[in-house]
Amino acid sequence: MQGITTAASLWATAAIGLTTGTGDYPLAGVVTLLVVVILISNRLLRRIGLEKD
Repeated sequence: MQGITTAASLWATAAIGLTTGTGDYPLAGVVTLLVVVILISNRLLRRIGLEKD
């Protein structure tokens, strides 16, 4: 699962960069917050044992 999460993070980062480059800063900020929340929740679920590695 590590490779999938890493690849998705890279794609999300690229999309955020493109959004920022077009000048849509509010959308880039919202998407950045969503990605961070998703990645943190993934780590928390692993820690408490609800998601397998």
